[in-house]
Amino acid sequence: MPEFGVRSLVVDPDRTRTLYALGDGVMRSRDGGLTWESANRGLRNRLSAGTLTMDPLNPQHLLLTSIAGVFTTFNGARRWSLLSTDLLGFTVTELGFDPYNPEIICAFSKEEGGYHRKPLTMHKSTDGGRSWVKTGSGLPETGWVYQVVYDSKVRGRLYAATTDGLYRSDDGGQEWFPMGLDWAECAAIDPIDNHRVYAGTPNGVYVWDSSGRTWTRMSEGLDPGTGELSVSALAFDPFHPRTLYASTAGGIFVRTVTDSRGIPSH
Repeated sequence: MPEFGVRSLVVDPDRTRTLYALGDGVMRSRDGGLTWESANRGLRNRLSAGTLTMDPLNPQHLLLTSIAGVFTTFNGARRWSLLSTDLLGFTVTELGFDPYNPEIICAFSKEEGGYHRKPLTMHKSTDGGRSWVKTGSGLPETGWVYQVVYDSKVRGRLYAATTDGLYRSDDGGQEWFPMGLDWAECAAIDPIDNHRVYAGTPNGVYVWDSSGRTWTRMSEGLDPGTGELSVSALAFDPFHPRTLYASTAGGIFVRTVTDSRGIPSH
């Protein structure tokens, strides 16, 4: 495994035993994670790589960002090539493909040279990552984006989990508006009712009630031994869409979502 820890892990949906991990460069496993091999051919400054993202329509196509630029592969990371240098000078914290058109990609970044309270910037590409333009009116002026989540049922709708809470856009990222919360590290959209959105925060999990436009906390059972409630990842089971997983420093927790507001049953 990567020497400096894993910052990103993606799984090939067509070959579920093929995984890609981003740490000190890219590592690839072909046996479900039992063994790993280097997959950095063609990369520059691999130790600075910040994001690794898979094309939702072509799992052989991945994008990687580093201080040397945006790199791409179309053969499952057997070889990388430099795609663009438009984002030089920015530290990309999140990269996301539009599920309707993978030529459209959003990149969220902060200026290099600091960690917190640096200007937050969104760039968008409409040609597969070759060129990028600034956009994203309404996003927080400082901080950074942890995660971007696209609504697969509403074209142009996406959510950004940021250091200033959860934001939503309905026009592909040109304009954003805040949905509340002080800080959001991750988000997940209910696969059955896309009006329900879940946010992972330092204080547990919250669910958005679109009818009342309010957030409801649903953190019972998270790390009961330590009281550690900071949620860093949320995911629905693709085979059991009522099952929601939450990741904290204490492990992986699971709940079953049942009622109209997304409050889990006990």
